Amino acid sequence: MKISPTRQEFHALAGDNTVIPVWAEVLADVETPVSAYIKLVGDKPGFLLESVEHGERWSRFSFVGRDPVATLVLRDGKITTSGNVPSDMPRDKGILAAIESLLATYRAPLHKDLPPLQGGLMGFLGYDIVREIENLPNTPPEDRNMPDAVMSMIGSLAAFDHWRQRCYMIE
Repeated sequence: MKISPTRQEFHALAGDNTVIPVWAEVLADVETPVSAYIKLVGDKPGFLLESVEHGERWSRFSFVGRDPVATLVLRDGKITTSGNVPSDMPRDKGILAAIESLLATYRAPLHKDLPPLQGGLMGFLGYDIVREIENLPNTPPEDRNMPDAVMSMIGSLAAFDHWRQRCYMIE
């Protein structure tokens, strides 16, 4: 199994970046994204991102993520955090400002040999996040007992390339 980048490439990339993805390419002719999710994530925080084109054909890539480096949760106007979050991240200016601050601390190169999702934030923003941008009347009542937003910085990623029958294990 080949590990990329090489040590020399890693050191060259480290000068301009705060995060350097390291990956191994493995054959994925019998492994599926669902079986990988069960094995890699189990009952811990993670995600499975699949897509279908035109409602009938699988897309080229699937992604399984786990071990978030940092997580932001917005509930009832309050942001809570876990993991490696910058101490100066604004917590009183809304979730969008917090996301912008978190992303500003991470710079990673994009590798042409990897699938398009190589890291970053994964999660959801509820409809009412628009109220951080627009002044809208009549906030609807809370009836779902869900956070308004959850965003996690991906720690480990298994990126499946269905065309090439390969999986890239990215750390």
